[in-house]
Amino acid sequence: MQMEKIFIPLVFFAAVGFSDGVANVFIQKKIILNIVMILIVFFGIHRIVKTRPLYRGRIDYLNEIIAEAKKEDSRKLLIKSEQTARKLQFTWAMGIETLMLTSMEDDKESLTVYCIQHNENLDGKKDKSDNFIASHFRTSYSYSQMNANYFQFPEGVYQVWTKDLK
Repeated sequence: MQMEKIFIPLVFFAAVGFSDGVANVFIQKKIILNIVMILIVFFGIHRIVKTRPLYRGRIDYLNEIIAEAKKEDSRKLLIKSEQTARKLQFTWAMGIETLMLTSMEDDKESLTVYCIQHNENLDGKKDKSDNFIASHFRTSYSYSQMNANYFQFPEGVYQVWTKDLK
């Protein structure tokens, strides 16, 4: 459902071309087609506006987590999914999201907080000092695989963070 919302603007642009082609065939129905197109645009924008608080709340909550994480000694932290609030809804991208949010700031070193799922095993990956854990389906990135102009990776291994972030 979330991915379909990303493609709404693309559907709008395709529909404009479609309506123009159909209107040339059926000139009498051009007014009806324009009204239908306006309704499609209106309902598409309404859906986008309706879902905005979900994403805005997620980014605000991630910024709260980052503010708490900056108080810690380590810049590479691991937390369990039970420690986060349900407003995140999904945590698979939390490692890369926190990295990107802190990289956009004027920090010398980026910060990353990775959320461990219930039965996930990170043995060997969390103990490498040049390893970045990004997501659950691709958990092993070496620093050399990432662009150093954008991401200043912290040195050291991942530390387990026990703070309750609910």
